[in-house]
Amino acid sequence: MKILLTNDDGINARGIYELYHSLKDIHEVTVVAPISQKSGAGHSITLNEPLRINKFYKDGVFFGYAINGTPADCIKIGLSEVLKGNRPDLIISGINKGSNLGTDVIYSGTVSGAVEGTMSGISSLAVSTCATEKPLYSSACQFLRSFIPIVREKKLPDYVTLNINVPNLPYDLIKGIKITYQSYRQFEDRFIERRDPFNRKYYWLTGDIKNVNQNDSTDALAIEGGYISITPLFLNLTHVKYISELEKWSIKK
Repeated sequence: MKILLTNDDGINARGIYELYHSLKDIHEVTVVAPISQKSGAGHSITLNEPLRINKFYKDGVFFGYAINGTPADCIKIGLSEVLKGNRPDLIISGINKGSNLGTDVIYSGTVSGAVEGTMSGISSLAVSTCATEKPLYSSACQFLRSFIPIVREKKLPDYVTLNINVPNLPYDLIKGIKITYQSYRQFEDRFIERRDPFNRKYYWLTGDIKNVNQNDSTDALAIEGGYISITPLFLNLTHVKYISELEKWSIKK
């Protein structure tokens, strides 16, 4: 298969490097990724400054194309300019360092890179390993090697992106696969105040994640239980059931 890889951790991140090397011997893989860290970029795109495509070498060997933009930018320019006429069969965004569960998907550059691929009519996966300390990317790589042929055979429907989260466990210790619903997670914001050398205030965002309204079918609980979580995300965000209720409001001009 022809596979396009991107991420939000940057082209020099370990996750995309390990994924590339796990797939390159059996697939035609192209890397188009941000030149710098873009975690939390969401689905933002660059409109007010030029984008540049630079060849990127790792340990003296050509690895891919670095873009001074977001993951969504990378998919757009990757399809339009880097791969001109050589359309990929699959797009994978990741492997992210850290989970993308529940409402994380709203902020996630990793998920948005995959969603951008879906918007372009290409089957797309967002893949994350659920650890920020000592992540085991090898488990996600091993799963993807066996899962990609299934995606090729079954094909994803229009407007659906698969959000895959892998527990930070050796592959043999992962209990299995669960098809899950997106959970509801609240991020309780805390801002750390500091001062620069000119005594001006600045802030770092931090906080705690709180899982709410969980059940056995959610992504967060699947990960807690040691399972790989696969959540189908749909591009249309309309709350269909609420349409009829909203119509009852008799809103006037």
